[in-house]
Amino acid sequence: MSVAQSTTAPTSKLKSWLYRPPFVGLLAFIVVFVVQALGHTVMIVMEDIFGENHVILAAFLVGLAGAALLLVGMRNRNEVASTWYGFWAGTLLWTGWIEFSFVWSAQTLGVPDLMDPRVSGEIQTKGEYLVMMSSVGLLGATLAYFLMNKETKCNMFLWIQRYAHLKTGKPNHAQERNFAAITSLETIYVLWFCYLMLLFIYDESILGDHHPVTYVIFFLMIIWAGYLFLRLMKFWKVTTAVRYGIPTAIIAWNAVEIAGRWHLFTEFWEKPWDYALEMTLFTVGLAIAGWLAIRTPANVKAELSRQQLAAAASRRATTGDRRGGRWCAMNQPAAYPVVPLERDEISICVVQSRVRAVDVKNRDATLAANLEHMLGLIDAANGWLGPKDLVMFHEFPITGFDARWRR
Repeated sequence: MSVAQSTTAPTSKLKSWLYRPPFVGLLAFIVVFVVQALGHTVMIVMEDIFGENHVILAAFLVGLAGAALLLVGMRNRNEVASTWYGFWAGTLLWTGWIEFSFVWSAQTLGVPDLMDPRVSGEIQTKGEYLVMMSSVGLLGATLAYFLMNKETKCNMFLWIQRYAHLKTGKPNHAQERNFAAITSLETIYVLWFCYLMLLFIYDESILGDHHPVTYVIFFLMIIWAGYLFLRLMKFWKVTTAVRYGIPTAIIAWNAVEIAGRWHLFTEFWEKPWDYALEMTLFTVGLAIAGWLAIRTPANVKAELSRQQLAAAASRRATTGDRRGGRWCAMNQPAAYPVVPLERDEISICVVQSRVRAVDVKNRDATLAANLEHMLGLIDAANGWLGPKDLVMFHEFPITGFDARWRR
């Protein structure tokens, strides 16, 4: 394949700059983070515009739009497009069909808002969120399935499976993944889990807003989000960055929610009519970040590497300079039949594991233990930032090594 014929390469220094870390992960984080604030804004604006009599119908149409986006995304073969379709589909489904279903239930059942005892006239928890707390059993029941699903690629679920010995079989690595469905479901479940977690933390019969444990949780959220954010800044692939950015941004948003509960700042996104300029800037910034993120190609790292190799080969072919390694004119047409590559890049992982020598007196058991250890490392490698095409080990991960051996 001639590198010079590639059509997906970044065409400017600005794009080349934006299409690499940390900006790939940063754009994904910004989009997901800002959407959390605008989700509150959308609900408030819909309730103000449509009123109590028509807002449920409007919410149904919002959810229907989410379902349509999910259908389009599931049919789309482009990983970048299907991932973003899935994120927006999950966001609209959550807002339109899930959150507003709790609004309808609270109105129908006459569940009153919980008022803030510290600030006169201020609502502490709306009635719909009190109703939402009743869904914790459904969340737990469905999460049990996802937690023990052998096909899961979620890093947290894989970590729990590994250390809690919950494995239910070997995953089928040949199974095709539908990225729109995965991203949509991830968005809904992370939002649902975090909403319920905060609601139970706020409950005075459990902890309460100002309980010492709540302060500990607040700082743990900041530390956890910071750790995930630093990892996210190393991502090259926009689709992986989006799927990793969803929990990262929502966990960071949890800290914002708790700080807002303590009235440390004005939550202007909940007062859009009073802060029209701020909300406009918010929305414009989101649109720009989203546009840049959507335009990021799927395999930028491989493409940039090919560009650099092609440029180096071109220079060497022109100048005849063969120093610094093998001379390879990659931009020259091939003199033999060629076919398109199945993939533009492959994922390789090198495992640096400790050497565990086989006990010759208990050979079969220690060989089996080493094999099990190796298989566990392979599963861990495939769970770390997605499946790998090649996992490489040192020369004796099963037999081990002992200097006393003579044969």
